[in-house]
Amino acid sequence: MSFLLAKSTVAHQNVIAYPGEMAVKTLVAFDFDHTVVDGNTDIVVRQLYSGSLPTEIEALYNAQDGWTDYMAAIFALLHQTGFTQSAIKECIIGIPLVPGMKDLFDHLNNDRYEVIIVSDSNTLFIDWLLKANHLDKVVHHVYSNPAEFDTDGMLTLKYFQLQDSCKLSSKNMCKGDIVENHVRQRQTEGVSFSRVSYVGDGSNDYCPALRLSKTDYVFPRERHSLERKIKANEAEVKANVIVWKTGSCILSALREMVTTQEK
Repeated sequence: MSFLLAKSTVAHQNVIAYPGEMAVKTLVAFDFDHTVVDGNTDIVVRQLYSGSLPTEIEALYNAQDGWTDYMAAIFALLHQTGFTQSAIKECIIGIPLVPGMKDLFDHLNNDRYEVIIVSDSNTLFIDWLLKANHLDKVVHHVYSNPAEFDTDGMLTLKYFQLQDSCKLSSKNMCKGDIVENHVRQRQTEGVSFSRVSYVGDGSNDYCPALRLSKTDYVFPRERHSLERKIKANEAEVKANVIVWKTGSCILSALREMVTTQEK
């Protein structure tokens, strides 16, 4: 199935939705770690604990599809050793944005675009970082593993979903399904997407890249696993591929798309 569920010839600027009509936008979907922020939220918080990990936690790290369970165990270990919510938050919000990403999000903060985050991090870390960098008002929805502090002050983590239909994805999250479902849901709410752009870096971003149509765009980060995966399987990817190094590269490409469409 293509993400491009509804095609429009209307230019994006000054699009107004009247009763019974579709608002037409461009959907821009972002991974988060090594995409919006220049680091991995899970790895950064894991480094708070300086000792050797217990054997049972190491076993989760080495297990297939064990990452979410591994991080839940890390959070429990941090709680047991006295790390507070404020200490974890301070650690997380210290992760810098990818260069140029603030300017990119500022550009996306208008009615032409709809922005979503699709990440295997967690909702709490993403919320903290978006708010710390004043990006939260730009993002329509965050799809990630639910996380919250319980009444004892321990950070808890749950799977976003439990799936076995997509063999390219981990059991807790198929990003391709998430973006497709978002497009379907928004159609029922009166919003149609003339184009989808997907921005990511990792192997788990390959599934959504494969589902894009020839009029969509995928932005793999330079020298990261998504770029290598696409290069190794070029015939399978229908979307236009633009390799990026900074947010400024993506911003230039999006501006060029609008200019081309309006001609």
